[in-house]
Amino acid sequence: MEAKLYDKLGFWLHNNARKTHSAFTQLLGGILFPGNATGTMWFTMYGSTSVQQCVLMLNDLKLGTYMHLAPFSVVMAQLIGTLTGGVVHILVMMSIVNSQRDVLLLPHGNGIFSGVRLSLMAYQATAWGLFSQAIFYPGKIYAFLPYALIIGFFVPVPFLIFNRFFPKSVLAKVNVSWFIASLAHVATGGATSGRTTTAFVGFISQFYMRKYHFKWYKKYNYILCAALDGGTQITVVLLAFLFQGGAGFQIKIPTYILNPEGAYDYCKLFPSKKGS
Repeated sequence: MEAKLYDKLGFWLHNNARKTHSAFTQLLGGILFPGNATGTMWFTMYGSTSVQQCVLMLNDLKLGTYMHLAPFSVVMAQLIGTLTGGVVHILVMMSIVNSQRDVLLLPHGNGIFSGVRLSLMAYQATAWGLFSQAIFYPGKIYAFLPYALIIGFFVPVPFLIFNRFFPKSVLAKVNVSWFIASLAHVATGGATSGRTTTAFVGFISQFYMRKYHFKWYKKYNYILCAALDGGTQITVVLLAFLFQGGAGFQIKIPTYILNPEGAYDYCKLFPSKKGS
């Protein structure tokens, strides 16, 4: 059970788990730039993003090792992909901001585009930058948040010790750190509509194929993983541009079971009352 000091110093694993903004970096930013929300925001963005990119590059290097690829080839592919992805990201962002500005200004977006993540980043920068001494320092109302980071640092330790002395126990087969991190991600990660598909694909890959078709798993599983990952990202870009209005126009998708009228997730909507 491996855990890394990644994000919140509290514990996202090497298994490609990641989060956009680090509370620990925000905490440092609030201490280094007291009363400066903008400075805290930039410090958080550069601090947490650099750590995130390092972990992602290590994931790719690990995958390349499993597939017996030369490290130089993997690094070159990473650099090319990072540069290309950075350009595409900026272009997509500019297009969506220009074409969906009114939607992004809504409190909850329209179910397709939303500015909630950017608003959350601004709220966090304000809280940690302007009011950190008033609400997060010892004795203040939210002082437990920095303490929770320290607690999260030590939570995996008992399980690591137990697994070291009892490696054949049932609990040793459960990655407790990964399980706890996943619970936190589900609770705070926003939309959870993809969890069922994720669990299904993971079960087929890691249990069925690995147990009953190990030769196929060993030879093709990582290639299939990369193909699904890359294909999903390309599909998301195309959907955002062509079918969801990100390019300034929208190609209508026929109504069917996966594209119903009204709420896309079949959840009942409760419109707010006027004047409330």
